[in-house]
Amino acid sequence: MIDREKFYQDGYGLCTEILNNETISKLHAELQRFARVEKNPYIYESEVIQSVVFGPEIRRVASQVLGDKFVYLPDYSFNAVDFWASFGWHKDSVDRYDSAGADWNEKCFPIVRFGIYLGDYSFKTGSLGLQRASNKGPLYANSGINVKTKPGDVVVWPLTTTHTANSPSFKSNPTSALTPPINLPLVRGLTNKLGNFVNKRKLGLQENLPNRQVLFFSVAKPGPHLARYMSFLLHRKYFRDFINSDPERGEIYSRSPDCPQINWLKVNGLMDLVDKDLISTGFDQLKAQAASKVVFSELMESF
Repeated sequence: MIDREKFYQDGYGLCTEILNNETISKLHAELQRFARVEKNPYIYESEVIQSVVFGPEIRRVASQVLGDKFVYLPDYSFNAVDFWASFGWHKDSVDRYDSAGADWNEKCFPIVRFGIYLGDYSFKTGSLGLQRASNKGPLYANSGINVKTKPGDVVVWPLTTTHTANSPSFKSNPTSALTPPINLPLVRGLTNKLGNFVNKRKLGLQENLPNRQVLFFSVAKPGPHLARYMSFLLHRKYFRDFINSDPERGEIYSRSPDCPQINWLKVNGLMDLVDKDLISTGFDQLKAQAASKVVFSELMESF
């Protein structure tokens, strides 16, 4: 399904039709159930979601990219409630703006994000946007594409790839994403503002889907890059709020008996080991790199 060499050459992989219609129907119904109570589910709350995230199709793709030994991260977002995500090109890795950072020492970066868009975006706007081959450094002006997924498709990319969750698709050229022409922060910021402007006013775009239901989750190969990333993530306020508001504190005690034994990264015991001065709401490169060293050794021991 995924050629590993091509995956890291392109910075992403698109797996078409790997989830069948019955699975997609169950997922859609499950997310609708949570939408009726205006709630995005935690993973332990849904055996249906677990059956997909931990299912053989996803595990097969993960093993093709990362090898047989990988771990699921409590770094996920299951959007049942209809949402409007802002347009903004970004990376999720620690050294997203630092060309000398440790992220770029690894050609095959071992942490990947999965995206499952339940709607049919083949003729709609608001899909995932990706910049090809942008996983080789702090690049934000590479050729951009709108990933026109259909129900059953799964897209996966390393955290080092530049992407955006809600990319506008223009009627004139729907598969081409709005991308900064040059790799400068000011130009990138203006491009992101333009993308948000056209998204909100639907200027020249394909039709929007009425309900955006998306599953995002992360899988990684254990090692120093994962320890560094999780140490950084434990210092991000949004992630801490997510774990603290979770009744199971980022664990999955309530797991479906039908799911196979899976490796799940536990972070509850590490929450109090962070440097409180490095907890941040926004992204600061120096803070991010400093935070990534705080609980590094404890995470490495768990591997």
